[in-house]
Amino acid sequence: LRQDTLEDGRIDYNVLVANPIAAEFFNTTAEAMIGSSLGQFVPESVFVDTGAAQHAIGETLGQAVAEGVSEPLEFSLNTDSGLRWYRLMADPVGSDIGVVCFDITRQREQKIRLETEAFQDALTGVLNRRGFERLASQCLASQDDDVTGALLFVDLNDFKRVNDDY
Repeated sequence: LRQDTLEDGRIDYNVLVANPIAAEFFNTTAEAMIGSSLGQFVPESVFVDTGAAQHAIGETLGQAVAEGVSEPLEFSLNTDSGLRWYRLMADPVGSDIGVVCFDITRQREQKIRLETEAFQDALTGVLNRRGFERLASQCLASQDDDVTGALLFVDLNDFKRVNDDY
């Protein structure tokens, strides 16, 4: 990509090189991308679903130009096959920017699944002890003042046997 300042002062990025995977990602051809503005290929869902994603992508690209480095940016897109997650990396290449985008949907789904298994009962979906402790500490930490409260434990005789049987 090459950074370009438009007549109205906005920054845009022109595509210098695109591979078939990038073209597939943006649902076009590599030939159509080359020489065009990146903005015309970024799906509308980036702007709608993630709110500030357009701004964040612009900042990431601008940071790569200005500072010579960038942090990875993660964002989601609603696609025909459902919600997909991507990680964008932008690195300076001379006076231009090299952009690589990875589909990280499977990793995000696995992380969510593992977190769910760690903090919820697999059968009922109710928080387990670790999940309850985490939620309680988050709730208490988010309070502005010294909040007092009470916690009630209920012990049901032979509940483990009933739970295991049913």
